[in-house]
Amino acid sequence: MARINRQFAAPTAAALALGLVMGAALFRDGGPASNPAQAQAHSGGLISAAEQRKQMIAQMQRLEGRMERIEAQLKSGLTVKVTEMPPVRLRDQPRENEREETRDRRSAQVEQVERGN
Repeated sequence: MARINRQFAAPTAAALALGLVMGAALFRDGGPASNPAQAQAHSGGLISAAEQRKQMIAQMQRLEGRMERIEAQLKSGLTVKVTEMPPVRLRDQPRENEREETRDRRSAQVEQVERGN
């Protein structure tokens, strides 16, 4: 269960941050003028607190729906196609140039032993 949480932590955090940014943009200066009450607010009129709350609730419901769709997509899995990838190297496996240096040192040691005998 902990693996699943870590796996979705970054995308969920990004989605939440995006939602907050979108929410802040919508709520700033009354949001977009999509209904008469909002148009009135942009033209200098006042919006009632109740109407503003209704608008905020509607916007939050839309954001919640979008978040649920994003979470469902993440839970169902994503298909990723890797087009380029660096060579895989195991921790115990030395790099190619290290192998060559090791071979050179070993052959030098063998030569020294052969000369000494």
